[in-house]
Amino acid sequence: MGQEKSFESQEKAIRYLEKLRRRSLFLLVLYIILSSIFGAAGFGLVVASAIAFEGTALALGLTGGFVGFLVLLPVFLILLFRLTPEYEKALYAYLSPWLLEKGPYSKAFYVKKKQVEPLVFEISRQINRSLDLEDNPAFRGDIKGVSFLTFGYRSYFSVGRRNNKTENYSGRVISFDLPTNVKTDVFIKQKVALPIFKKVRLRHIIHTESILFDKQYDVLVQDEKLSRILVNPVLIDGILSLGKEYGGFVNVYFKKDKVLVFYDKYFSAFHPGLTHRIDDAFLEGFLAELRLPYRVFRSLDLGNFTLTLE
Repeated sequence: MGQEKSFESQEKAIRYLEKLRRRSLFLLVLYIILSSIFGAAGFGLVVASAIAFEGTALALGLTGGFVGFLVLLPVFLILLFRLTPEYEKALYAYLSPWLLEKGPYSKAFYVKKKQVEPLVFEISRQINRSLDLEDNPAFRGDIKGVSFLTFGYRSYFSVGRRNNKTENYSGRVISFDLPTNVKTDVFIKQKVALPIFKKVRLRHIIHTESILFDKQYDVLVQDEKLSRILVNPVLIDGILSLGKEYGGFVNVYFKKDKVLVFYDKYFSAFHPGLTHRIDDAFLEGFLAELRLPYRVFRSLDLGNFTLTLE
């Protein structure tokens, strides 16, 4: 995107992004047409030259055909596939700061990718999984004295020993910094979650009073007595509601003064793209996406649970 822009108002940011969206959509169509023309023409010229020409004409025909098919076609395809990610990156960078001001946060601000990388590396090291940052918004904020950072990620894992096949999927992490240390580590993971938390090794597994919750989740703990105070009915209902509302695999890790919420294969109803105008419905969907940390905060009752462990 080059040098980042700044806008005096949300309306000016939207006008710029709408112009960028329409221009990118025009280029998308143009690149599809050009890649089709050069691909078909280049391939046809190679075939025709091999059949009908000899000598210099053959050499020129083959050269022109290969240039069209092997050079120009890939160039336009690369340009084609870069359009949507570059537009979405601009959308998050220029619009999310204005929407965050309307959210339920204090001191919320958009975070550049390089500022998130140290935390991503630390989380990856702790849980023995590779997390690559997505371009969708990473931002920090504060909810009733509890600071948070959220970012989208792409992760990779092996799905077979014989064929060494790997699969990748998207998700979101929300990291909350609590005002006090939790006196016991607790890891709550869905039973059908992917086997990627190999370094989270806690000695005990506890059962709750919820049959539905115990069917869907394993609760691994360090201290059984303290953990039962933490894993209370409010927390259980909150995790069940989050899994039902957003889908994916919801995993929650309480470790010292942090709460890490992993949405593996996170589903979002908000899908920005070149064909979506930035209208009121679009802005409402974007704002709902940015409010996800607040919904998690309330569902897990993070403003109150620390009082029971002091």
